[in-house]
Amino acid sequence: MVGPFLLMEGDAKLRRAATLHVNDLDAAVGAFVGAGGEVVDGPARSGGGTRTIVRDRDGNVFECFRSDSVE
Repeated sequence: MVGPFLLMEGDAKLRRAATLHVNDLDAAVGAFVGAGGEVVDGPARSGGGTRTIVRDRDGNVFECFRSDSVE
């Protein structure tokens, strides 16, 4: 665990640096955007949750994912 989210290595085929499992998708995306990043895709439904793809100000791409099981 890294802070309030789980950091997992991404799949090179998906061109993402990592997938961040978060409790609050809006807050996570807002943190990227607030730090100079941008939303690349989403939010969209994906495998038991909702995901948004973001790019940070250095060009690294991340998937922020919130599971439906998070309360």
